[in-house]
Amino acid sequence: MISKDLPPLLEQLPEEFKNSDLFERAFTHKSYINESKSHWVDNERLEFLGDACLGAVVARELYRNFPEKDEGFLTKARSNLVSTRRLAEKGADLGLEKRILRGRSERESCSPRVVASCLEALMGALYLELGEKALVNFVSELFKEELVSEDILKNSHSDWKSQLQEELQKYFGQTPTYERLGEEGPDHSKTFFVRVNFLHQNLGEGHGASVKEAEQNSAQSALENLNLEELKSKLEGIENRGN
Repeated sequence: MISKDLPPLLEQLPEEFKNSDLFERAFTHKSYINESKSHWVDNERLEFLGDACLGAVVARELYRNFPEKDEGFLTKARSNLVSTRRLAEKGADLGLEKRILRGRSERESCSPRVVASCLEALMGALYLELGEKALVNFVSELFKEELVSEDILKNSHSDWKSQLQEELQKYFGQTPTYERLGEEGPDHSKTFFVRVNFLHQNLGEGHGASVKEAEQNSAQSALENLNLEELKSKLEGIENRGN
């Protein structure tokens, strides 16, 4: 059962919520619906709501906790806290991965995006079922250290290229390559577009004010959607067809 042996932060939620349809829906990934042909509803609508609620709560708490900081600091801090990578880490701390109902493609190696989406869906369900105060308490407890620390920005996972390289090197023994797709705009204000490839597979695309920034953003996109088992199966399928 999804509600069995929960970590303290989830265990303290009201029993009626943990036994509700919304709570269960928050853990239901669309791959489970597609594969099982179930009449259940996936968590994407709850994720949409939770994403908006989380952003609003984090923005308000940062505004209150850092009265001397400017808009630039607050914007970067919020982006850091609500990033897929950060939410995936928080979701892992809560043990969400082992509770998510998902299809075979996500079962072996649950991607960070799936875990992050589940956490956002859970927040959406919590808001609908228990209201704003309960959501604020949950988010404040989940981010209790980050929301009062000026080290928020220093702890940002900014070197996405190194992280992606480490993941692929560890799993496949090879590294990705970056392909420059083009550029737009005048010389003084250009936007560059880059794609990250791995063994002829497109892992992600990004853009930025420099090629370096575009590469980092494409690596971030790749990491947020990376499913190593799925990529392995795809590469094996291509190899088998070639033989």
